[in-house]
Amino acid sequence: MTSQCGVSSDVRFRVYVSWYIELFSSAFYCRIERLCLFLQLLLGSSVIGELWNAQLAGFFVVLITCYQFTWKPGTVGDNAGRQASSYSALIDELCNLDNDAVIARLKKIETADTTTPLLAIRKMARIQACVTTGNHKTAEEEIKKLSFFRRAIIWFAGGIQC
Repeated sequence: MTSQCGVSSDVRFRVYVSWYIELFSSAFYCRIERLCLFLQLLLGSSVIGELWNAQLAGFFVVLITCYQFTWKPGTVGDNAGRQASSYSALIDELCNLDNDAVIARLKKIETADTTTPLLAIRKMARIQACVTTGNHKTAEEEIKKLSFFRRAIIWFAGGIQC
């Protein structure tokens, strides 16, 4: 099945899913990084103001810092943002390319994708791609199947735009 511009609807959908995965991963991980920094400042301030148990606050600061140092959510978010820009450029050129050219560019871009994005973000990307490509019925069915935890992650990552 071919949609507008000579690119099949399956390939177009795949490009949109990839773009949304990177876009939502960028938002999610950058927000996690900011949350970690906020919590570190808050906990540090509570120690200085003697508002809370200093040892417990210190433990949480160390825990948050270890998470940031080990998993680097800010770096993951920045890389995902750059990937989203690459997919955005491909989306802008969809009407000028044929199926084979789009697939070749897609395979080249995918080599630098975010490793193991959260399942909730992958589901969110599929739902948003359904909305973008005009398949609202499928999007509504998928939204109904989401658990509370996945809905919370989706909300934190920016939500689904209908």
